[in-house]
Amino acid sequence: MKPELVFNDLSVCKAASRTSAAEWFSTLMETVADLIDEGICKAELHADRNLYELDLIPDEYGFQEWVDDPATDHDLRILAWHLTTMTPVAKRFYADVQHTDDFVRSEFFCGTERCEALGVALCWDGIAVSLPSSKSWCVPEIAIAQHLYDEDLTTCRCISHRVRHASMPEHVDSVIDNWRHAALEKITSVTELIEHWSLLLPQLDLCVERDRKTLPSLSNRDTLYSVLGRLYSLNRSCERWQRGGTGGPEYDFRARPESKETLARDELKQQRIATCPRRGEAVFEMHGKVQPAGYRMYWFENAVEQRFTIGYIGPHLGTVRHKAQ
Repeated sequence: MKPELVFNDLSVCKAASRTSAAEWFSTLMETVADLIDEGICKAELHADRNLYELDLIPDEYGFQEWVDDPATDHDLRILAWHLTTMTPVAKRFYADVQHTDDFVRSEFFCGTERCEALGVALCWDGIAVSLPSSKSWCVPEIAIAQHLYDEDLTTCRCISHRVRHASMPEHVDSVIDNWRHAALEKITSVTELIEHWSLLLPQLDLCVERDRKTLPSLSNRDTLYSVLGRLYSLNRSCERWQRGGTGGPEYDFRARPESKETLARDELKQQRIATCPRRGEAVFEMHGKVQPAGYRMYWFENAVEQRFTIGYIGPHLGTVRHKAQ
């Protein structure tokens, strides 16, 4: 499920100096390193040419010279040695994607230039990466046009797209967030969710008793999609919490702690106790609404690690004012 990295060959151009060329290569590789270190991407890059064939100053300075330069960051040089370049850019795409008919009948343009690599990144739902060689490539997404021809190849319609893209380390967080949101929207079952949980929701844990307390309620499609939206939001809240330091988490939806009166009754408190894989048994006080009406999600705020543990999803639990549904 990890997104493929696709190199945008349009970003290759002549550099004004060896210093500029070295900075472009270093920035690109720092960006790739961050994407790999976040556990999002493999150490593979799909490109029309092997990186070692790139010369930014003809017959004088290219990727090979950058790798051999003692001034190049040691960790980036190691990454370059271990980074596998898959060529041509569409080879693995044809092998992995079941329905390539639309791609075969398409031409992709960035402005007036053909951009097959960006088209591959789009259709593969991957991440395009570029040299930061101009302002056009120093953005977290790139606008392209797809000219999709009919089966007779006589007429076509033009479709506008935006390709997920990074050329600088500061693009990485927004690109990863965008990819996770899109990937969660494609989850169709509990099995898929659990299989990809750590990749899509790295700041969230499931309680140890998840089969009994959490997962049975996700069999309904509307409930599943509602829960996926809440989980995505909670994961983002944790990320902000971690960046914000000592303050408590901020939520994108109405989230409330259970009332003290309800928790004071042992039989009601027991309904909200589950086991955190990182902290042991805990009371899952925080809760918010999910679909259908009357359903709730309960979670535990792990203040030590600034993470959440999901403890219960289902009909609203009993309170001092309301019976359990």
